[in-house]
Amino acid sequence: MSISSMTGFGRGVAGAAGITAQVELNAVNRKQFDCQINLPRDLFSLESQVLFMVKAALARGHIKVFIAVQHDDTSPVSHEELAAWQRRIATIRRAAEALRLPDDLAASALLRLDVAAEGTPPAERCAAIWRAVEPALAAALADLQAMRRREGVAIQADLTM
Repeated sequence: MSISSMTGFGRGVAGAAGITAQVELNAVNRKQFDCQINLPRDLFSLESQVLFMVKAALARGHIKVFIAVQHDDTSPVSHEELAAWQRRIATIRRAAEALRLPDDLAASALLRLDVAAEGTPPAERCAAIWRAVEPALAAALADLQAMRRREGVAIQADLTM
């Protein structure tokens, strides 16, 4: 019978369609299964898919899941994305004028605007992002399980001394 540790760390990185996902898992001993998932706010809809995968791979323990997603910044802005930004900026400027606020919109302000302004419907965005997150999560789970097995071998050696 091989022993498997309850603690461990796993990391996975994967990319798809100009999106790179990085997943990190941290597990510690706990009698029950407890999973804490940290996703970017605009990706909360992926939480159930992440939980399903983690639960299928790990039966117990306190598992922390950290997911970061980056978009390829080298790709040019598409015509649709540019049109969406232009509409959003025009709306902001009209609102500022109606509220008698100064028009001090700068390019850096675009960083603070809601991601939904990018023009891609949220469901399509999440599906595209999931295509990068899923293999990254699978790699992180495999890495975590391998680390748990290695630690288990060391624990077994300590116990048999």
